[in-house]
Amino acid sequence: METRLVAIMKGQRYYEVMKESRALFTGSLEECQRFARLHVEKELKARRNRRRRDKPAAKVYRAWARTAAV
Repeated sequence: METRLVAIMKGQRYYEVMKESRALFTGSLEECQRFARLHVEKELKARRNRRRRDKPAAKVYRAWARTAAV
């Protein structure tokens, strides 16, 4: 992931966060650094193994109705 200068307009510098030749975010340098940090954290969180819970055991209760004819 890299940050590069894109434009200077009215004295403000705009940067772009690039990953694999795709622009992910555009803003000031501080905003781009913050975005890159949060993006990496989100990617790491998405890769983590989530806690697996046991599947709930389904209990089946059947009421056998008998007819009077039996």
